[in-house]
Amino acid sequence: MKKLTDSTEETAKGGGPLFSIVTKHTDDSIRRLSEVQYNTFYRNAKLAYYFVCFLLVFAGVFFGGAAGFAFILFACFMVTGANLPAKRNADKVIKSIKGKYPETEYDFFAKELRFGSPGEDYGGMGIVDYTRFEAFVEDADYLFLFVTKYGAYVIPKKLLGPDELERLKKMIEKASGKTFESSKRGLSLRLKDMFGKAR
Repeated sequence: MKKLTDSTEETAKGGGPLFSIVTKHTDDSIRRLSEVQYNTFYRNAKLAYYFVCFLLVFAGVFFGGAAGFAFILFACFMVTGANLPAKRNADKVIKSIKGKYPETEYDFFAKELRFGSPGEDYGGMGIVDYTRFEAFVEDADYLFLFVTKYGAYVIPKKLLGPDELERLKKMIEKASGKTFESSKRGLSLRLKDMFGKAR
């Protein structure tokens, strides 16, 4: 994986993209994508799952004794499987691809993203206007550009310097009218609201 160029001057003249990046998926990026996708678009299902765990713990404290301990133990077991749907989906994709991840070139223009095989002529590349993206999410290592809730372009942050990363995010946010959200933020806020109301 490598960054091809940061052609800011060329873009200022109305020429090429702001950034051009060549990268490919890894087993890790597939697992992260699946988890972020689940946390972002299936929050209600995950919140309901955690709420059931909370009720089991509450029942365990209420009943006490051997029965209460069994409730709490089962709740702890359930918590460990909260991301199981995401894990199963990632495992399925990884197994089907068998490590043969193709390289993709991403060219970030001021208003659109172009993507295709490395070195491909712009005429043959796919084009997506930033306003068409459903959501922009980031975690510690990746940017996730969701065209729909079923698929996203994944950009490793390590291919960009800190200043470059911020410039790229701001450009996309300005063009799309959307902001990058933390992969954990939405879920944690909803959990806080839910349990805050329960008190």
